[in-house]
Amino acid sequence: MRQDETDKARAQLAPLKGRALPPGQDARKEFQQQLENALGLSVQARLPDTELKEFRVIVIACHAVLLEEARQACTVAVLQCAMKTAKSVLPLLGPLGPELDKEHDIAVEYLAEINAAEQRKNERQDKNLPDIPDPMEFMCPITQATMMDPVVAADGNSYEREAIEKHVEHSSLSPLTNTPWKHRELTANNALKQLIRSYEEKVQGSLVQLHHDASLARTTSRAKHMEEKEALEEKLRRQKQKKQVLEEQLARQKQALEEQLRGLQQADAAEEHIENVTQGAVMTAMLRRTANPPALLETSGCAARRPKAEILLQQTMLLGTQVEILRANKKKSLRVHRHASQI
Repeated sequence: MRQDETDKARAQLAPLKGRALPPGQDARKEFQQQLENALGLSVQARLPDTELKEFRVIVIACHAVLLEEARQACTVAVLQCAMKTAKSVLPLLGPLGPELDKEHDIAVEYLAEINAAEQRKNERQDKNLPDIPDPMEFMCPITQATMMDPVVAADGNSYEREAIEKHVEHSSLSPLTNTPWKHRELTANNALKQLIRSYEEKVQGSLVQLHHDASLARTTSRAKHMEEKEALEEKLRRQKQKKQVLEEQLARQKQALEEQLRGLQQADAAEEHIENVTQGAVMTAMLRRTANPPALLETSGCAARRPKAEILLQQTMLLGTQVEILRANKKKSLRVHRHASQI
């Protein structure tokens, strides 16, 4: 029974032996599926690792390509799917599993970077911050895109690893200096890689701090303006109250002046009446004196009328005095009225 499984597994591996990765994505996916199915049977049949090594290397290469394509897509869902698929084939790789683990760890690290970049992007949108352009020093001379895995070539310049590897395969000249390669070794530029990864985070941290400071300044200014507004409103309220008190005082003064004016008018009327009465009494006394001289009064027995004339004259003089007093009071009231009007 075990021999049958072994023969069946070797029969499935035989057509795949010596084949390279197909160029097309669909063809590569189909070839990868056939290879993984054959490896699954081979692992169950317990074929030796030496027979399976060639096929396992191809499977690792397939998943490395898938992970690289997912990283270039810069999409979380695509990268997570590629990582999940790579993790599922680890039991088929035996002692070569750590090779795919390295690619998977790189993908995990890059996924964390994508999530952090997405969070920073959302934060910029929420706070209305500008996008952060990458400096030209981060651009690969070949792809004209920000490098994700920069390496230093023999000409001393940094390139995207995948782009320079393809260039070295087809050309013996540097893409920048156009001089022959002294050697074809590539050295990882870890310092530049770390700088590229941390650049956006540092710049955004500065932008967020500036935004926070500006928001705090606006809040402080708004609070200060509110305090000033409340103070002005309180001042206006007090002025309105003061105005109301002054209006009430002016209304009372106006009423008092109107009463004084009515009193003056009544005094004028009384004065005019007294003057009329006085003038009539004086005229009557003068007529009586002219018509009845003293000698005539004494001889005719009319001496009794003299006291009455004298009384009338005394009353006339008293009325004249009252008129003078009324005139003096009138003048005084007029002065008071003019002074109140000026106030």
